[in-house]
Amino acid sequence: MIPSIARTGAAALAVATVAALAPGADAAQGKTLRFWSHQTSFVTRGADGAVVAQGTQPAVGMSFMSTDDDHVGDHATHHKKIGATDHISCTFTHVNLAAGMLVALCDGQIALPGGMLLMDHVTVDLSAKTLVFKLTGGTGKYDHLKSGTAKSTAYSSKTADTNLVISL
Repeated sequence: MIPSIARTGAAALAVATVAALAPGADAAQGKTLRFWSHQTSFVTRGADGAVVAQGTQPAVGMSFMSTDDDHVGDHATHHKKIGATDHISCTFTHVNLAAGMLVALCDGQIALPGGMLLMDHVTVDLSAKTLVFKLTGGTGKYDHLKSGTAKSTAYSSKTADTNLVISL
């Protein structure tokens, strides 16, 4: 099943957020972090840049932007305090809903104490059950980060919130 644009955006942002709680690129190498990501905003735009209604079918050239508050844990058990925030923006590059294909080019940032984790111009298969985002770099104490992934999995069709796992 192809995820809704809103759920897809939330998942993408949540994934980015997971990385935000890492203690630092050098210290975090080889670490796996788990988070619950709660969507705080979501906007879909047409190819012309104008805001379109939620639920509009995606098309090549359309984009979405999403932000999340991220909490250590998962949807069942997580910290109440926000540990990180994230932002992601994706533009649809390949859309064939009949074939279950939904691919986008995405950029994202995860705000962390002491720096950020970055996803720059990464291609993401938004039709997959688990969204996988390649981490491409960082700033501050994460400036040596050269690789890693953030994976976002929706746990309910009724919410845009996701469980996130990041591997550094």
